[in-house]
Amino acid sequence: MGHFQKAWSLGLVNGHIPEDIGGMDNNVFTGCLIAEELAYGCTGISTALEATGLGQAPVINAGNKEQKKKKKYLGRLLEEPLVAAYCVTGTRAGSDVAGIKTRAEKREMNGF
Repeated sequence: MGHFQKAWSLGLVNGHIPEDIGGMDNNVFTGCLIAEELAYGCTGISTALEATGLGQAPVINAGNKEQKKKKKYLGRLLEEPLVAAYCVTGTRAGSDVAGIKTRAEKREMNGF
């Protein structure tokens, strides 16, 4: 069993996923304590475990109930040791999140 799988089986991953979805719903303070203790032992493992939260945050903060519970999103992360990820890039900004400019266009999509 790899390090990530072991941490997942011990409940050290996905701590911020809301309780009504099946997560632990850790607050920021608890998350910081866990991250700090893990980083004390190994910053590499701590970073790998915490990075999955970056991919989860947009769905936790802005997703609807359907998106959160679907196996395709947060629910799947609770069922098996997977890492959430996201991409940040722009034609003029690269990975400079503050420099990205965009516009929204409302249109119907299948299932959303």
